[in-house]
Amino acid sequence: MGTGFSGETGIVKDTDDKLVLEGVRVRYVSEDEQVSEIITDITVDVPKPDVIAPTSDLELFEYAIIGNSGVDVEAGMLKVKGNVYAGFNNKNDKTALTLSPTVKVEFIDRLLIANGKVKIGNNASLTSTSKQNVWAENILLDSGSAELLGAAYISDDLTLNGTGSNANISGVYKGYGSDKNVASSSSAIIINGRNSSIDMSGAKEVGLAGYSYIATG
Repeated sequence: MGTGFSGETGIVKDTDDKLVLEGVRVRYVSEDEQVSEIITDITVDVPKPDVIAPTSDLELFEYAIIGNSGVDVEAGMLKVKGNVYAGFNNKNDKTALTLSPTVKVEFIDRLLIANGKVKIGNNASLTSTSKQNVWAENILLDSGSAELLGAAYISDDLTLNGTGSNANISGVYKGYGSDKNVASSSSAIIINGRNSSIDMSGAKEVGLAGYSYIATG
């Protein structure tokens, strides 16, 4: 008879919250052939994991891009299908979405939420299709272009700076900021760049609730 441990496994039962091993036999034989043997049941609790499972109703999984500190598009052409959220990192500047020079971005459908400014650089372009809803604090064009074919809800201004900036509004545009005492909460459209233009001839609805503020002196 050899020395050491030996064992036999009995019945294994797997339930929703535990694993049960019934009739586990363990035998030990010493060098002088003394035998010790036990038969026992072992129960292992299995905790239920707290997991969020993706479903068609869970809005988080409908987002193509989430940038809590902002979204920067630095080069190339980009087509986005799905929701986009852009936060900001700098409380003083509050830039949420930046399109660097010559970048072209098209938002095909759903929702763009910019919790701050949308900046469109030199020769860059932003297009939101007729199925797209845009929410932003500002849209600022610096020699760039914006084509808003869907619905846009802006708490402050649409501003055209630089040279050759142009905007086309063919859907619904609502500047809903109406605070008469705070410039950053008063919506307007400001054309402040050389050879810049805005086309609203195809717009379904344009509403501006505020005033334009232009610094002087």
